[in-house]
Amino acid sequence: MNPIYLNKRKIVRSKLQQQYSTIFIVVFTLCIGSVLHAQKMSSTELIQKRQITGLEQTTAAEKTYTDLKTEYNPQALAKNISEVKAYLEQHPDTRLSIRLTMYEFLSKFESGEERETEIDISRLFIEAERLKDEQLLSELYSLHSQDRKGTLEDRLFYIVQAIEIQEKIGAQYFPKFYLRLLSAGISYYNLSLYNESLSYTQKSLENLGAPEKNIKIYILNSDLIGAASYELGKVDQGIEAYENIYKELEKYAVNYKNYKEGYDTYDSKLYEIWTGISEGGIGRGLVMQKKYEEAIPYLKHNIEKSEQHRLFGDLAKAQNLLAEVYEQQNSLDSAVLMRKKAYSNASKAPRLRELIVATRGIENLYIQQQRYDSAYFYSKKLHAFESQSNQAINNSMLLSVESRLQHEKTQTAISQAESKANRQKNIRNLILAASLLSLALGGFFYYRYRQRQQIKILK
Repeated sequence: MNPIYLNKRKIVRSKLQQQYSTIFIVVFTLCIGSVLHAQKMSSTELIQKRQITGLEQTTAAEKTYTDLKTEYNPQALAKNISEVKAYLEQHPDTRLSIRLTMYEFLSKFESGEERETEIDISRLFIEAERLKDEQLLSELYSLHSQDRKGTLEDRLFYIVQAIEIQEKIGAQYFPKFYLRLLSAGISYYNLSLYNESLSYTQKSLENLGAPEKNIKIYILNSDLIGAASYELGKVDQGIEAYENIYKELEKYAVNYKNYKEGYDTYDSKLYEIWTGISEGGIGRGLVMQKKYEEAIPYLKHNIEKSEQHRLFGDLAKAQNLLAEVYEQQNSLDSAVLMRKKAYSNASKAPRLRELIVATRGIENLYIQQQRYDSAYFYSKKLHAFESQSNQAINNSMLLSVESRLQHEKTQTAISQAESKANRQKNIRNLILAASLLSLALGGFFYYRYRQRQQIKILK
């Protein structure tokens, strides 16, 4: 299903869910800031690994990305890139040039510099198409989906393109295939396509294997399963997903040396943030089951940890849930206070979805208390937030259509260029064949002429 053509109701919901998902918080708080040492790979090694063709090329390239992430050093990086560019001036190589640009993009993405310095990945599609290398093309699709300037629909379009190609080639040739699947699961979730989100997320867990391989990805997948399950009304499945996160974190705290991907050193921040979020997830399920008293300690622990780590979006979500509990218990003053706290923290995030939930909650509570002037004040705010959401949706749809058309135009241009080149090649071959035939016929007739002349002379 093409996300651009979803009906208005689904898209509105999708944008609100985009503001809600805890996954983007964690990607921001846990993925930024690798330990910085010195780049281990030399420019010669980068050249060698990025010139590899065939099925092993992605695995070789991934080693350079791992070196970039875990051993990042700006000075060494700049020196390596400069030396590779100098090599390319003397030895032009389309494949190496493409991979160097990909490497530069990831280096800026890793440091956050790409916000100021733009690298256009889309222009590389044409060059990759001309190389007739689907594996390289799938990597470009995957990389393009990480562009923070792209819309949600764009990211989904490109990541699904990457997944389809990589599944056809074989997932075993893509070391981080589970990341592609997780990215698709996030995008589908934010487009309110929860069954599709669950499908991709479960595939991601299967491809990942044991949680020890990458506990962060295990947690993100489990969080997404829990959130999608709640949206589908599968409350028990949602609670189980968050309980799995909590149990794995308890196991991690004791046996962290068995974990990989940089988590073999105890990460207290990972533990504290996610025990809070997982308990908040359990609390949400209990609220849905109307077990309000049981939900309160879970939600309060989530609020405590989110305040401690200044996760304002997740804090607003937990406060909105706790306000709902107070409202159900008829503690209206406590509910208003908690809604206002959620409103304040959602403004800091900023988290439009939680702003709308908090504002609507405050308006309804003031109506119940017959404070109509205050209710009207928040009603106007609610209308403004909903208008902002609708405008963002329209802009997103327009940008997605333009991006899709541009991609299709590029594909068409490549096809036309190849068709023209093939026609020219065929014409050239025909001319060459005709020339050879003419020479052959000329030689034949000249030979016959010479034979007749010799016969005449002999006579």
